[in-house]
Amino acid sequence: MDPFDVRLEDTELLDEVEHGRVCVGVLNKTQQRWLISPDQARAGYEFIADDSGAIRVIFANCGPADGPTTASRFVVTQADYAVIERRIYADQLMDAYEAAASKTP
Repeated sequence: MDPFDVRLEDTELLDEVEHGRVCVGVLNKTQQRWLISPDQARAGYEFIADDSGAIRVIFANCGPADGPTTASRFVVTQADYAVIERRIYADQLMDAYEAAASKTP
């Protein structure tokens, strides 16, 4: 399987955080490589999935490193993701060329 672009929206993952801070991370299928490390809260996540063939979404407690941490408690009712199709640069150039050529008298 070839690498592909993926987008996760944080607002679609965590419905409610009851306690603590929750960060989202993404591991590849082998669980040996972070595609996104769960080290900070983000509004959304966009990454290139590798050729391992799958991803695993991880929820982690990401409280402050220098102080007491509150245990995380949260609710997830559904999760959505999108595979983003990106056209190769040569195709984008040809589209621009054809659009410009069609406007030339």
